[in-house]
Amino acid sequence: MLDVVASDRAAAALYERLGWELLATVEQRWSPSQTVTIHCYAAAS
Repeated sequence: MLDVVASDRAAAALYERLGWELLATVEQRWSPSQTVTIHCYAAAS
């Protein structure tokens, strides 16, 4: 499993080129005032 901050498009593109599969996009609360969108990936089988 791998989580990538959605705003880091270069990292997401790299993992997708390497075969990681996007499972979900979720919101995570990192602090009381900060919510971050995260892409959740699984390694290629």
